[in-house]
Amino acid sequence: MDRFLLVSIWIVASISSISADEGPQCTLDNLGIFEVCVDSEVITSVNQKQDSQSLSLIVANVSAIAPYAFREVKIHKLKLWGNLNSWNCTPKVINVTPESFEGLSDITSLELKCLEFPVELNPFKHLEALEDLRLTGVDFSKLGDEFFADFPNLNVLKLIDSKITIITPKTFSKIPEQLKQLWIIRGVSAIEPKSFERFRNLKGLGLHEGQLASLSSGILHGLHQLEHLNLQKNGIQEIAADAFSGLPSLKTLYLTSNQIKELEPFTFAGLNVHHLALSYNQLEHLTTGVFQNLRHLSYLDLDFNHITNIDSQSFEDCPKLAMLNLDSNIIQHIEPRAFSGLNLHTLDLTDNNISVLGSDTFAGLRVGEILDLRNNNITEIKPQAFRNLIARWVALCYINEAEVDRDSWGVGNSIQMLAIDRCGHV
Repeated sequence: MDRFLLVSIWIVASISSISADEGPQCTLDNLGIFEVCVDSEVITSVNQKQDSQSLSLIVANVSAIAPYAFREVKIHKLKLWGNLNSWNCTPKVINVTPESFEGLSDITSLELKCLEFPVELNPFKHLEALEDLRLTGVDFSKLGDEFFADFPNLNVLKLIDSKITIITPKTFSKIPEQLKQLWIIRGVSAIEPKSFERFRNLKGLGLHEGQLASLSSGILHGLHQLEHLNLQKNGIQEIAADAFSGLPSLKTLYLTSNQIKELEPFTFAGLNVHHLALSYNQLEHLTTGVFQNLRHLSYLDLDFNHITNIDSQSFEDCPKLAMLNLDSNIIQHIEPRAFSGLNLHTLDLTDNNISVLGSDTFAGLRVGEILDLRNNNITEIKPQAFRNLIARWVALCYINEAEVDRDSWGVGNSIQMLAIDRCGHV
């Protein structure tokens, strides 16, 4: 269980009420787990009263951590935060040395937030068992080339607001090659080809909330073991046709909340991706062949785009597709048999501009749960619009409720339930 100590509050109270020669002041956290002793803004010792896996210290009013301050502590996870203000992470300068953390040989997870510390000698070099390192508001450029070389077992590296703008092959050249997870949140505006090539075992890569206007060829070169790629909230407008080539192990690809207007044919060719998320972009149409041969694709999110038409070849060769989200677009027209051959769990077409359902719109489609057409203000349903559709439940709103004609529409026994609502928001 994570025990969170608001040390800064107690230290402020102690400093304001005692003189420097009164000696260390010790405070026990409210759970009675850890006792923190401070003398003249220096943490002199941390004593552990009960078993706990982790310790979190807010050191906003601390200037240093003395050597061997943690010698009586047995934990696996340590958090050091300069402050709790998530909007203003002004680094807190704190004087620490390798001896400050002597004895914490069992630490596998370290989180540093809003801190600045001397790095001539890596103060955390004795944490040789470290597997998970998370840095927030810590200037990556000030850490030095050898900082990460002291962590031979590092598997997870998460960098948030670390002032990384351009990633080159040299940026992470000193980070252990066995890294499994790399997350860089905010700041990145450009990536040079082969920047991640040395991480042959990387399973997860996250580049969130940057300013990547385009994804060019070669930036993901060498990531043959990559399974999860998250590129959301970057402002991406263009993707090179081969940007994702050479990623045979990729299972999830998140491109949500970008500014993508068009995808080249075969952008995702060769991928074995299971979940492809393209929500909250600016796609106006689905290029023929863009999803072709995605034979492992199960979840496809295309909601909150500007798509106007669905043609008959949009989803060819996606035999495992189960969830197709097309809601909150501006779809006006769906070609006959546009979904033919799909065996879905759910097809969501809510909140579009569909006014007419033509004949054979859903012919050849199987939906195990729901085909949802609500919030479209449908004014006309052509004869046999639902012919050869197999579905458990079809939900729609239809303005002309008096003209409901199941037989004419092709609603047979293969549709277990047809639910017609009054038009308007669900």
